[in-house]
Amino acid sequence: MLTLALVKKNPRLSSEERCESIMKAARKVFSERGFHGTTTRELAVAADVSEALLFKYFPTKEAIYDAMLLSCKQSQLGQEFQRLLELKPSTASLILMVHHLVAKNVDASPEWCDVSRLFTRSLTEDGVFGRVVFAHISEGWLVKMRECLKAAEKGGDLSVAVKHRDIALWLCQHLGLSLFMINQHEKSVIDYGASKSELIEQAVLFALRGVGVKERAIALHYDPVALEMLMS
Repeated sequence: MLTLALVKKNPRLSSEERCESIMKAARKVFSERGFHGTTTRELAVAADVSEALLFKYFPTKEAIYDAMLLSCKQSQLGQEFQRLLELKPSTASLILMVHHLVAKNVDASPEWCDVSRLFTRSLTEDGVFGRVVFAHISEGWLVKMRECLKAAEKGGDLSVAVKHRDIALWLCQHLGLSLFMINQHEKSVIDYGASKSELIEQAVLFALRGVGVKERAIALHYDPVALEMLMS
């Protein structure tokens, strides 16, 4: 009976499944302790493997970190953002992307929390992961947002008053990051006097106005309840 119980508790994983298990554990440990504060022993314990087995898959801590960065891009979160990048450039797509960015940070899933904590910790240390994330945003997210802004401008949905729109787009991302840092704990460090859905809506409106979207375009295209249903 004991043997059967052990087999059920620690089923044999394939090489691919074991790598994925190690990556998942590594994201959490690195996000909590940072790269320099994490030991390979702690990574092995978190992944429920021996250090010897850990080194069989990854010869160094740096190799684990590099593989973890790649796994973040290939994760479900990465796939979600890839689907957004495939949208047709438009005012509606712009609004959906801003809403998605804000909602993900205010009402963060466990996976999003691990990646975002890893990102924010990186910014206070060597910045390596932060640079990877910002480069990814610049090459994908920012390009798509620019395309959506051009489409919105062509459709008459943008104010002509906003200058330096790239800065405004970056500030949308930074707003999302700040909201994550404030809301990552079970109890937010700031009492906004509003529900999460209300906070998301107000932050999205703030961001959209910041990049110059006209009020009539926001009223026409922004339906937070419908977008939440679409995202789910």
